Amino acid sequence: MKISQQKLGEQDAWEAKLDSTLAVLNKLLISSSPSIEDIAVFILGWAKKLTLSPNGFISLVDPLTGNKIVYSLAGKITGEWQIEDGIQKMVIPPGSDGQYPWLRGQSLNSDEAFYINSPASHLAAKGIPTGFIPIERFLSVPAVLGSQAVGQIALCNAEKDYSDRDLKTIQRLSEPLALAVHRHNAETVLNESEKRFRTIFQQAAVGVALVETKTGVFNKINKKFCDFLGYPMAELLGVSFQAITHPDDVQESEYNNNLLESGKMSEYSIDKRYVTKDGRVVWGNLTVSPLWAPGEELVDHFHIAVVQDLTEKMIIEETHSFLLQHE
Repeated sequence: MKISQQKLGEQDAWEAKLDSTLAVLNKLLISSSPSIEDIAVFILGWAKKLTLSPNGFISLVDPLTGNKIVYSLAGKITGEWQIEDGIQKMVIPPGSDGQYPWLRGQSLNSDEAFYINSPASHLAAKGIPTGFIPIERFLSVPAVLGSQAVGQIALCNAEKDYSDRDLKTIQRLSEPLALAVHRHNAETVLNESEKRFRTIFQQAAVGVALVETKTGVFNKINKKFCDFLGYPMAELLGVSFQAITHPDDVQESEYNNNLLESGKMSEYSIDKRYVTKDGRVVWGNLTVSPLWAPGEELVDHFHIAVVQDLTEKMIIEETHSFLLQHE
C-alpha cells in the first residue's frame, strides 16, 4: 500500500512538473515572439531534464527545401527556467527516396513516436554517422501538424531504460513545438514570397506599380515606372493614377478600375496616354491585375499595374499613317 501511494505521489509530482513546463512554454509562445531556436532550446532542455537524457536534439523540416534542420544542446538547465547552452546546428537533406537517414530520421519518415532500449536491433539502425555519439537508448517523437510531421524531438542515452511515461511526456512537449514550427514555417514562406516579389518588382524590365484600388493612389513604384514618367520616386508615391493620365484617357481608366473593383472584370489591358513630369505625352500598354480573391470584400485592397512603354511604337505608327495619307 505504501509503495502504491509512493508511486502515485511520484506520478503527481511528475505531472505537476510537466504541466508547469508546458504552462511556461505556452506563455512564452503567446506573450512574446521568440525565435524558433529559442523555442527549440527551451523544449529540448526540458525534454532532456524530464527524461534524464544527457543527449538529444530537435529537428525542424524546412518548408522550402525539405531539409532537416537539427538543433542540439550542449549545456544544462540551471535554476528554475534558465538554460546555459551552446547551440549546435546542422542541416541533413533527405535521401533520393525522400526519406531521412538513420535511426534519427525514423519518426519523421513514419510520423510515429517510438522508443527503443536496444537500438542495434532496429531496422533503421545502420551504424553511427561520422560525428555522432554512440546510441545506447533512443526515443523519438514527431511534431505533427495535421497529418504531416514538421519536426521532431529525439533523446538518447538516458540513465535508465525509456518507458511509456517518457514517450507520453515528450508527446505532450511535441504539441507546442508543432504549433511553433507551423508559425515559423508560415513566416518563412511569407518572407520568401515577399522577397521574390520585391526582386521581381524592382528588377522588372517594365514599369510596375502597386496601386490602392479604391483611391488609385500609388503605394509602391519601381524605377522603370519612374523613368517612364520622368518623376523621382518620392514625387510619385501618394499620387493617383488619374493625376498622371492624359485628360482624354482618365474617364476610360476610371471606368475600367470600377469594373475591376466591382468584380465585373478579372483583369484588363489597354493602351493609354500618360503625361510626364516635363509635360510630354507618352504611350504605355497598361495591364492591371487584382491582388484579391474573387468575391473577397474590398478593404484597403491593391492591384498591380504593369506598364510597357509604347511611345516609340506609336510614333512610328503615326508617322507611317501620315505618310500613307500624303502620298
